[in-house]
Amino acid sequence: MARGSRSISEVGYGRLGVGLLLAIVLMLQVGSELAAAREWVVGDSSGWTFGVMTWPNKPDFKRFRVGDVLVFNYDPNLHNVIMVDSFGFGTCTRHPDNATVYSSGNDRITLGSSGVINFICGKGEHCYKQGMKMSLTVRQ
Repeated sequence: MARGSRSISEVGYGRLGVGLLLAIVLMLQVGSELAAAREWVVGDSSGWTFGVMTWPNKPDFKRFRVGDVLVFNYDPNLHNVIMVDSFGFGTCTRHPDNATVYSSGNDRITLGSSGVINFICGKGEHCYKQGMKMSLTVRQ
């Protein structure tokens, strides 16, 4: 075979190597995105307070993923956080009856599965009259 020329099999292996390298790079990138869980402070500097229901949409680039952590900062004498289903969210009630209630004032909730997740404040009429509720979509 002439110098500088390659056989068909050598060219094929070269392409296979490039394809394999690209696949590895892609897997590493996807893996790093999955491993890089974010911590979100609900309500940003205002914390979990009145009118927080618009927080997940402002700015609208927030993308919540499984493994991310929501941090709820609030005065525990005034507020709490209840993780509710869609009925509880719509009616501002603790539903289901065994819904988890958080009351430390600095709650950290890890998003464990994809889908819609809802939170309300169960104190007084904070949810119903003051918009102290939040619904967000968690992606894989």
